[in-house]
Amino acid sequence: MTELDPAFDRRRSPGEDEGWVDLFELDFFAADGSFGGFVTMGLYPTAGRGWYWACVVGTGRPLVLVVDDELPLPKWPNLEVRTSGLWTDLIPQVPFDHFTVGLEAFGVGLDDVNDVFAGLRGDRTPMGFDLEWDTAGPVETLGFTDSVSMACRAHGEILLGHEEFDFDGLGVRRHWWGADARRFEPGLELSGWWDSGDPIPAQRCEMLKRIDAETMVLVLGGEQELTATVHSVAPLPISGPTSAVGQRWRMLCRFSSGEAVGTGWLDLR
Repeated sequence: MTELDPAFDRRRSPGEDEGWVDLFELDFFAADGSFGGFVTMGLYPTAGRGWYWACVVGTGRPLVLVVDDELPLPKWPNLEVRTSGLWTDLIPQVPFDHFTVGLEAFGVGLDDVNDVFAGLRGDRTPMGFDLEWDTAGPVETLGFTDSVSMACRAHGEILLGHEEFDFDGLGVRRHWWGADARRFEPGLELSGWWDSGDPIPAQRCEMLKRIDAETMVLVLGGEQELTATVHSVAPLPISGPTSAVGQRWRMLCRFSSGEAVGTGWLDLR
């Protein structure tokens, strides 16, 4: 992309390849890493279906997931879907500036995150979002496909089981479209915020070493070394247009690099 057309922040016209995907990813998290979640909608127009993930994690909380890998395509050009067990609507209210997500669904609460790959058997848990993302940093391009990424302030109402509470924290959102390689190509990606108020743009990183099950040393952008401490984990099954192809592990972490500390999501595929 050579310029940021407002249309880049809305649903895109499909390509012809079966693996062409239009993907919206919206993360949110408390600044101290104690709570967070995300919403992901991916659309395969040629295959005639999509997928949807919604997640809430937190210290002392079970993982709660909504997973639908047979999502019907929303009516063009909207992003609203209503099925027997899920209603959601993703709305780019102001391109690159203000985005909202509504969700009403039943998720699955899991005390053991590995149960994601054992049939998702857990406690049936109502999940509802009325969330907003307001861009609070520069709009970045990810570099490996047509894409935009932006650091945000995230806020709104969350329903989780019998709990109803207001959320006011940080977030990152991404929109990318084209070949589906990013879902399948192994690697690490990091995005978040430093406590200083500076965003950590979504970017690839490398693992130098693993200190223990919850701590690893990473290299960000080929130069900056940082230590990541995992607070919560959300593993996800990855499916392509025709079949399941692998796993994706999302980790809500605290980061440190010298005196700088921050919070965000680390993706391992």
